[in-house]
Amino acid sequence: MTSAYLFLRKAKSKELTLVYVGLRHEEGYLRVSTGIKVLPKSWDGKKHQIKRNGISQVFIPPYLLSQMNGAEETSFLNRFLIEVCRFVDSRQSLSLDVLKSDVKDFIRNSEGDYLTDFYQDMKRVVSESKIQGIEVSKEMIQSKINQYQTRERESVTMLNYFEDFILRSEKGVRMPKGKKVDQNTIRTYRATLRVLKSFLMDKGVEDIYFGDVNLNWVADFKSSMSQKRNWRSATLGKHVARLKMVFREAYEHGIHTNQIFQTSAFNVETSVGQGIALSDEEIKKFVDVKLPLKGKLDKVRDLFVIMCHTGLRLSDAKRISPDNIIKSKEHFYIEIVQEKTDAAVVTPISGVVWGILEKWEMSSPPIISDQKFNDYIKEVAELVFGEDETILQTHLEGGKVVSKRVSKSSLISSHVGRRSFATNSFRKGIDSITIRKITGHKDSKSFESYVKISEREHADLFRKQLESINYKSK
Repeated sequence: MTSAYLFLRKAKSKELTLVYVGLRHEEGYLRVSTGIKVLPKSWDGKKHQIKRNGISQVFIPPYLLSQMNGAEETSFLNRFLIEVCRFVDSRQSLSLDVLKSDVKDFIRNSEGDYLTDFYQDMKRVVSESKIQGIEVSKEMIQSKINQYQTRERESVTMLNYFEDFILRSEKGVRMPKGKKVDQNTIRTYRATLRVLKSFLMDKGVEDIYFGDVNLNWVADFKSSMSQKRNWRSATLGKHVARLKMVFREAYEHGIHTNQIFQTSAFNVETSVGQGIALSDEEIKKFVDVKLPLKGKLDKVRDLFVIMCHTGLRLSDAKRISPDNIIKSKEHFYIEIVQEKTDAAVVTPISGVVWGILEKWEMSSPPIISDQKFNDYIKEVAELVFGEDETILQTHLEGGKVVSKRVSKSSLISSHVGRRSFATNSFRKGIDSITIRKITGHKDSKSFESYVKISEREHADLFRKQLESINYKSK
């Protein structure tokens, strides 16, 4: 990582010239004027500072003059230049455009600029209120004052940072756990950004600073998304989790000091997962259903059956190649590094899966997008179950518990394959630790959400285990 440096715009000039701060950024070069002008002969090129004897030949911009408060000029200006460099160094992870804007705001962070902006903004508020027939209240004025007090502390808004967060993810600059963010995840970031923009628009606000977010704002966001959009708790939870991620990273980058993301305000109450799991008999129906050979539904059905038999995620099942097939003690296995966790897993190959792999030249069927997969597998499920087979589903929707019957085929998605593998393995009496080694679940809590069996089935499994050690039950 390079460090910020100072240089003169015209190092050989005989007249006053601007002092610039620079940085060799991975996207190019940062060059921002500090507003300070010196004669080149008054500049120490080795120490990158103003010489002590050059103070009479220095131009000090107004936004710095107001902050000097009688301080010795050379020392004050050199300290300011050091602070500018430190500020640039602390924000190197930002994209070049956002970093440049951030540095300019830091340099010109003067009271006069904010007062002018505040005056213009308040004129706009009064004008718009007259048009709408609304009286300007004390609360409206105080809210605007709070916004500008926050602005003096922050130079990057939430939307600006979120957009930069996405841009850095796309360019591979932002690499959580040392791994590039995949396109599917980036699409979810964009979805949450659109939700945030829509919410702010509904509130008549173009943007917001992190420091403006309080408990009431978070509660309002959650209530608005839950009730007005009739979101299920799971959907709301995903968007809130992404906002929390952006909030945390902006905090770590020194963009703001608001620690509200660490409170329970960013938690979302979720109902018990209502996802379904298919039995071995139901999975066989998918194997047996007649489909056009190697057509789109055939490809999706085969990939789904592979997941049901191996416990692989869709992102991993799509990547199976001959290199992933290994043989050990007369048995064949699939060994693959999970795309999501970077952890290697090994799963046995059943006869059904072997037949599918042979059909596709020892690889998974040709790649298809996740969205298309989930659309097409529902079409296959309709052929298997028909539209009359329904299931009662209960979930939180719009903040209320809702129960309704839905067609079984509508619930089939890529997650059902992995969930069915975990559930059927557990039903067979395989211990959870072994199953987790196959599926790659790191903790029991996330694994347990995949196992879909009733309390009665738990009791039967427990009884069978007891009987296996000669325990007699009635």
